[in-house]
This record gives sequence, C-alpha cells and structure tokens, in this order.
Amino acid sequence: MKRITIDLDKTLGILVILWTLLGLIYIVNLFREGEFSEKNAESNIIIERLNHSLNLTENEEAVGYIIENIKDDEYYLQLFIDDYKYVMKEGVDLKLNYGEICWNVTTNNISEEFCRSGRYSSKEKWIEIYPVVLGDNSAEIIFVFLHEVGHLIQYKHMDIQEDEKWDRIHLNSTEFYRDYSRDNSNEDFADSYALYRLKKYVPKEKLEFIKRVEERGK
Repeated sequence: MKRITIDLDKTLGILVILWTLLGLIYIVNLFREGEFSEKNAESNIIIERLNHSLNLTENEEAVGYIIENIKDDEYYLQLFIDDYKYVMKEGVDLKLNYGEICWNVTTNNISEEFCRSGRYSSKEKWIEIYPVVLGDNSAEIIFVFLHEVGHLIQYKHMDIQEDEKWDRIHLNSTEFYRDYSRDNSNEDFADSYALYRLKKYVPKEKLEFIKRVEERGK
C-alpha cells in the first residue's frame, strides 16, 4: 500500500486563503445589502410620512415605484404629492401595469413606434403606469403621471361646451409638445397640463384655459 503524506503547513495555508476569500465575499455582500437597504429605507421613510396625510395602502406598489425613482428631486416629489391627493379625492386608484402595450390611440392600431407608458380609465377609475417602458427615468415618470392626471381633470371638470372650446384651441394651434398631441386634442390637453405643472412652456391660450379648469376642479 502506498503511503500518503500530507504537508500540514501547505494545507493550512490554503485553508487560510480560502477562509480569507470567503470573508471578503461576505463583507462585500454586506456592503451591497447595506446600500440597497439604505435606498429602500429612504423610500420607506418618505412613504411612512405620506401615510399620515394620504391613503397609500391600496396603491402602495405604484406609489412606492414612483417615489423610489423621484425622491432625489424635491420638486418632482412635491408635484406628485399634490396631484396624488387630487387623484385620491376623485376616488381614482393608481396602479402599475408590467405589460408593454404598443398602441397608437389616434389610429387605434398596433404601433411599433409608440409604446404606452401610462393610461387613465374613466370607466374603471384608475391610472396605470408602465414600469417596463419608463424604467427609472424620473423625468419621464413624473411627466407620465401628470399627463394621466390631466386626462382625469379633463374628464371630470370639462362640459361639452368646454370640450368644444378646447377642440377649437387645439385646431388653431401651431405649437405642440410632440406629434402625439398634435394629432389628438385630448392628448394635447394632457401634455399641456403636465408641462404647466412642470413649469415648462405652454402656449398662452392653452395655459389660460387649463388654469381655469384646474382651479375649478382641484
């Protein structure tokens, strides 16, 4: 029988190296978990504070997603809080949709160029936000949320005469935020409302009209 000899010094050295590597991996993971927990803690603190004045229970997932991505911008955060209060007052839910709907509302057909990032349903009484399309882009997230609130305001606080007046303003306008709103007066209203709330440029006639509707509704 062949005798097997073991070099204890080498064996112990290898074990020490392996143990050290495992320790380093453990420490790195702790730091990563700590950073993740810290980011989550920031969002949780904000949500906890908001819970004192807003009902977030039913809409916790959507609210958490939005706050997580806009919390570093105080202005965006305040805009969201103000308009979320209005959404709650109107009895409208805020939720996430993890699908990706590529649909052109003007032609009412599938469109590879346009993927829906948000949607308001007057019948179902909800606003949907699409994280698959928006990702973590804070500027897009707050714009889409405000855009959908614009649809809500238009539906709830404009009568037939005002709808007709807005249609005339839209038809006579030469300034639009994007082609999407150029082709549809309702999308033009929602875009204009979002731009107004973000303190971006809105043509004078549109701005005055939106302010009147908002003041009466909110």
